[in-house]
Amino acid sequence: APNTNNNNTNTAPRTGSNAIPVATKDKSTITCYECGVVGHYSNECPKRLAKLAGNTAAPVQQQRRVSTGKKFAPNNPNNRNGRLFHMNAEEARKHQMLWPRAYSMNPEELVELKKQLDELLAKGLIRPSASPWRSPVLFVDKKDGASRLCTDYRKLNDVTIKNKYPLPKIEDLFDN
Repeated sequence: APNTNNNNTNTAPRTGSNAIPVATKDKSTITCYECGVVGHYSNECPKRLAKLAGNTAAPVQQQRRVSTGKKFAPNNPNNRNGRLFHMNAEEARKHQMLWPRAYSMNPEELVELKKQLDELLAKGLIRPSASPWRSPVLFVDKKDGASRLCTDYRKLNDVTIKNKYPLPKIEDLFDN
């Protein structure tokens, strides 16, 4: 018969998330999803905290000295006439290091990569670098079946500040 009085007739026992309260003091029922050990939550996980110990990815407030003159928007509130100011988050983001994940390669590609890098190094076209920035490399097949070594600079191009004005012609520079 339909429930016409709008009363709840469900007499089944409560199960699921209501069985164990969230704020339990019994550590034997708590399991860490990070490492699988019983006794702590993932936000208290020693392995996770050890990984985060050297994390410096928090927003950084940097100070810069700026020299501005009267011709640079004197009514602009960001114009501090050479005083120190804090960079905004958008400007600070552009100065973070790029360290993208390297593309996976099979053993044959790794041998080819070492061979091509040794050739370029011997010719003096490249040199060893200790820069903290990097870009991944990959192989693109040529029409003749050989592989061309390419560098993926897309992430670097995203943070590169473009020149607002074109470079002058060399002839104009020599005429002056």
